[in-house]
Amino acid sequence: MAGVGTPQQTDDGQRMTDRPLLLPTYPEYKPSGIPWLDEIPSHWETRRLKYVARIIGGATPSSIVPEYWDGDITWITPQDLGKLTGPYIDEGARRITRQGYESCGTTTAPSGSIVLSTRAPIGHVAILNNPACVNQGCRLLTPNSAIHSEYLYYTLKSVRANHELKSLGQGTTFMELSRMKLASFRVLLPPPEEQAAIARYLTHKDALIQRFLQGKRRMLDLLKQLRKSTIHYTVTRGLDPDNTPMKPSGIPWIDEIPAHWQTRRLKYVAEMRTSNVDKHVKDDELPVRLCNYVDVYKNDFITQDIAFMRATATEKEIEKFRLNRNDVIITKDSETWNDIAVPALVKEPADDLVCGYHLALLRPKDLMLGGYLFRVLQSQVIAHQFSVEAHGVIRYGLSQHAIKSVRLPVPPLEEQEAIAEYLDDRIAKIDAATAGTSRLIDLMEQYRKSLIHELVTGARDVRKAAAAIPDDPTPNPPTP
Repeated sequence: MAGVGTPQQTDDGQRMTDRPLLLPTYPEYKPSGIPWLDEIPSHWETRRLKYVARIIGGATPSSIVPEYWDGDITWITPQDLGKLTGPYIDEGARRITRQGYESCGTTTAPSGSIVLSTRAPIGHVAILNNPACVNQGCRLLTPNSAIHSEYLYYTLKSVRANHELKSLGQGTTFMELSRMKLASFRVLLPPPEEQAAIARYLTHKDALIQRFLQGKRRMLDLLKQLRKSTIHYTVTRGLDPDNTPMKPSGIPWIDEIPAHWQTRRLKYVAEMRTSNVDKHVKDDELPVRLCNYVDVYKNDFITQDIAFMRATATEKEIEKFRLNRNDVIITKDSETWNDIAVPALVKEPADDLVCGYHLALLRPKDLMLGGYLFRVLQSQVIAHQFSVEAHGVIRYGLSQHAIKSVRLPVPPLEEQEAIAEYLDDRIAKIDAATAGTSRLIDLMEQYRKSLIHELVTGARDVRKAAAAIPDDPTPNPPTP
């Protein structure tokens, strides 16, 4: 068998895997007897989960009784598990009182027990750092002497086992893994000393991987903030703010702008058209491609390589809502505040490409260039103006008046062009760094999954490698 993954490097230069990673296979294998797994080491056994761990259910105290909540008993839900990035969990978002605990029939499990979500969704796993109870969407597994706690965690976390658990779920409204099917789930059982070796190796490597991932996720957050601040600073201060006289902007959300700039309401710098063309196909209309909400939300630039939806429209609608180069499209309603007035710039128009429903088409007038309008609408302070004007209960929307009335800083045209060109180049570099960092995160997460799977299924023998780990292995990083 080939080695697992490839060597990776942490931010401090420490190797993530052995160099070279070439963990040996076991000398002999046998059929596993498990449908989702072929062979296992010949000296390993399989057991149903009920024979190696006590299975404990959960419950929820009444939400309308205040005395049941905000106590000192840790209470965990699937949502708490879904927020984890590491193996361990200290507490949930809420705690319950002793009175609440006794009212609902939930049971506390000791630290070292495994928490497994069995509905909404199935398959989140963690190890208790402290005694805790759970709601009805989870089960607690308290290992007996036959199985090592961390080994059981990694077994349930492995890709194939986790997939099998999910496949055992049943239900109509939502999928749920029953206690009976969970109890009958077969797990691999190496000798205790091998379980400990596998757990030791994976715990050590997992800590290094989590440190690497946390660093990369922090980098993503910093790049996101850099992107926002770069756009905002440039469209409100210009390209040379240190050598440019400033004046009060007169816009509550913007402090100062260059003294030679103007401010204008959007209706004076762009024509607005709200589209009513939807995805329905009608026999008496002409075929078109529809630039819809998702296309705008997911893409800064509208180009021909986007898989546009097919639709139909009348000749009048096509004429009115056909997209031109340098048009700006914004989302005018959404289910969340943050998704309102998201802009996109049309770079590659076509005769059959039209603006779709839930969008507003902004066509720049003489005082405004499309490239600059697109970037100024990306600014956080402009987005804040829109969010203040949004209204709705289930779905939030912007009126035509609210969109037309938003105030924008307006530089001279030559500065608008220079700002747009600068931001196109600068943001492309930030986006490239973001994409590269995301790829590293994806590769490391894939490596982690592969490593866990190969070790808990016996594809690789990790006993010697585990013995070489120092007695003070890297501790697990804190989990959020």
